[in-house]
Amino acid sequence: MSKDSFKIKVIDLIGEILEIEKEEIEEDADFFIDFNLSSLEMTDLVLRLNQALKINLPQEEVEKIKTVGDLLNLIEVQSDEI
Repeated sequence: MSKDSFKIKVIDLIGEILEIEKEEIEEDADFFIDFNLSSLEMTDLVLRLNQALKINLPQEEVEKIKTVGDLLNLIEVQSDEI
């Protein structure tokens, strides 16, 4: 899977999990400001992405995530697919 198609897949999953149109999801969008996520909702998002992508994002790295781009970069590093 190419890097671009992988990012599209992750953005599709984020949209599905958060019930947001994928067209509204930009890499510089802030989960807490733009999508009004609480820390609990962010934890749920990460858990569901871990399950869907069969990865395990380290909690200490997850706590640093602010934007969609931050999450995409972390998943890219952790994923065996890229």
